[in-house]
Amino acid sequence: MSSLLDKALDYAKEEIKVFPMFQTSCIPAIESWNDDASDDVNQIMGWWNHNSNYNIGLRTGHGLIIIDVKNLKQLEDDAIKKFFDLLPSTLVVQTPKKGWHLYFYVEKKVETKLNIYKDIDVHGEDSYVMGAGSIIGDIAYKIVKDNPIAKANEAVYEFLEGGEDSPSPPPEYSDQHNVTWKSALTMSKQELKESSDVIEGMLPIGVVLFAAPAKTGKTFFCMQMSNTIAKGGQFLGYQCHKGNVYYLAFEDPENNQIERLRNSSYEIEDGYDIEICSPYQNDFNLEEKIINYRYFNPNLKAVIVDTFEKIREMNERTYTIEYKELTYFHELGLKYHISIVLVMHTIKNVNYNNVFTNISGSAGTAAAADGLLMLLRNQQNPDVRMFYIDGKNIRTDMICLKQDEHMCFETIKDDTEVQEIDPDLMLIIRYVIEHGKYCGSLEKLGVAAHVSYNKGVHLRWLLDHNKIVLETYFIRYTNLRRSTHSRQVSLVYYGDDDIDDTNDSNDAMTQF
Repeated sequence: MSSLLDKALDYAKEEIKVFPMFQTSCIPAIESWNDDASDDVNQIMGWWNHNSNYNIGLRTGHGLIIIDVKNLKQLEDDAIKKFFDLLPSTLVVQTPKKGWHLYFYVEKKVETKLNIYKDIDVHGEDSYVMGAGSIIGDIAYKIVKDNPIAKANEAVYEFLEGGEDSPSPPPEYSDQHNVTWKSALTMSKQELKESSDVIEGMLPIGVVLFAAPAKTGKTFFCMQMSNTIAKGGQFLGYQCHKGNVYYLAFEDPENNQIERLRNSSYEIEDGYDIEICSPYQNDFNLEEKIINYRYFNPNLKAVIVDTFEKIREMNERTYTIEYKELTYFHELGLKYHISIVLVMHTIKNVNYNNVFTNISGSAGTAAAADGLLMLLRNQQNPDVRMFYIDGKNIRTDMICLKQDEHMCFETIKDDTEVQEIDPDLMLIIRYVIEHGKYCGSLEKLGVAAHVSYNKGVHLRWLLDHNKIVLETYFIRYTNLRRSTHSRQVSLVYYGDDDIDDTNDSNDAMTQF
């Protein structure tokens, strides 16, 4: 049998652009497959000399189309058969699932069309298929009709018009037995797959939870991250794989999005797309959204759901229910090889000792996720954000961030930028956030908050000289009229005004 390199070179002789794909998978092994696919012999030999087991990707479009027939029983239907009887003889490759790939040269631009007929796709511009010799599940794509690739005739172009009314075939039934497993011995000898994270070490394929308290900047963070993925390059020191980002905005109206985009300090990239969505839709189906978007943008890398709460259907929140709920999004991410980022709020009483227990929901929510991201205010300097990263096969990390005047996040390289807050003031801030409000004397506040120096004059000075710090933590400070010999103050935490706290009943569950 010819090697995969030989097969790739055979395609190159036909001036078909090829590129490497990860071993035994349908995933491109290079970031910009559409631009970098090549028929250059030296380039191809370089790729396959690096890894002789790379599968072969064929870039379609640019004069080449491939008709992908997934269900051969569809050809028994008269409405489809009439076309295929008139198609010219051409190269035909059988897929591991016993489908067919029919190759044709065309003299005009043909867009990719999924399900143009039931179980039939047409791969044209901005798409790709696996080439002969590639292996999926230990079964190879193989040539079954070794004819020269034919030029499309009128029957091909008529077929490409599609047919909304073409009848559906009967349900497929197979009496064949298939091996659906792999030998552990064989797997132990395989090379490790290269990382396919959307953002290396931060945003894996699957489902990622990104949580932050209200008014911390999580929407600005998501916008900046989305734009960087669309551009490619570095995001907060982590490498992005360039691709499309589909941002589903459930919280903000279009004018808010426009204003933020116009005021951003970075250039907005093509490939970062936003859809303004109505929250709590009874018939919302994320997979349908993904399928529709991928029809126009096959290079989809990430879907951002801002916020997750606006699409959740289940009222009951238990470990089992939420684990199952998140597993659905995990499987969806794996199916389409994308990262699905679910933006979430945190519980009210922030725990800085175990930051990921702050994600709203039971422990099952975080347990089912592939990646966890958390954005919290620094306890000593409210202008600083602490960004935490963790997950399956993700190295735990924490970086310090600040926002510029355009609300763009940047890493802090100088530790001196993190300034300390008076410990007594920090104790008061924590007490007010935990209890929601305080109204009474300064002395009683000091006792309740367990400050180290409980003198009214000291506490008055702390509060009066740190109003900006209090506002940063969303605490409203007011001096009240003296009704007794003691001075009276009011401290109200308003950071959760826009959050439905009905889900905070599960705070205790996150401790396990």
